[in-house]
Amino acid sequence: MNINNILKKNFFLKNVFILSSATFISYILYLISLPVLSRLYSPNDFGIYGTLISISSLLVLISSLRYETAIPLTKNLNEAFKLFVLSFLILFFFIILLFTIYFLSYFFLPNLESQIFLNNNIYLIISFVFLSGSYVIINFFLLRLKDFKFLAKIKMLEFFFRFMFQILLVSLNYIGLFIGYLISLIIPIVLFFHKHIYSKKKKYLVKNLKTIGLKYKIYPKFSTLESIVNELGNYLPTIFFLPFFGSSYAGYYFFS
Repeated sequence: MNINNILKKNFFLKNVFILSSATFISYILYLISLPVLSRLYSPNDFGIYGTLISISSLLVLISSLRYETAIPLTKNLNEAFKLFVLSFLILFFFIILLFTIYFLSYFFLPNLESQIFLNNNIYLIISFVFLSGSYVIINFFLLRLKDFKFLAKIKMLEFFFRFMFQILLVSLNYIGLFIGYLISLIIPIVLFFHKHIYSKKKKYLVKNLKTIGLKYKIYPKFSTLESIVNELGNYLPTIFFLPFFGSSYAGYYFFS
């Protein structure tokens, strides 16, 4: 019995194979991109880029209060869609909250060094939080839909377009790295909404979002804090390297 026959008979193994193959190809693309990008961009560029990505990624962890992680566990698709909508609503209000905090700090702490850094890059950070938060929600919804082929497809597209646009935007320095990443998130999001949400064949009911939020309240209560604690070790060093050691050292650390 060859591998094709085994995969056809076993739904679980087939999906594992699809996702693992996509992950493998994506990381091959990523490994190919690293030596190319390291010759196009300076350590300073990677230092600022890495700091912005680290700050943004920490914010993404709490942007939807982890409700998206409950989507694959729902009993039916309508409940899953309600959690999908709820996650996006929380993300939207989180973006408003970020803008509010930023403008308050801008008026009360205008000369703080960290505030100046945020002033120059706030729209990049908030754009990343919105797009990356959306991308994460979509990934969990695709898991619930069991559309593993499409999930694998957008994963590979995200890595490919990130690499391509980061090369094309090299003249923008660290902003080119960041915008290249943002564009690579936009493309899978647009493809997802075109296929799954705008289709006339699929109809979902959106009612009682408060009820569904209370039903899965354990996720924001426990999973949010747990995810932040787990990821602090990954992101905090790069954030602290920039003010204390400079962007070059932050770049070397982030790149490694």
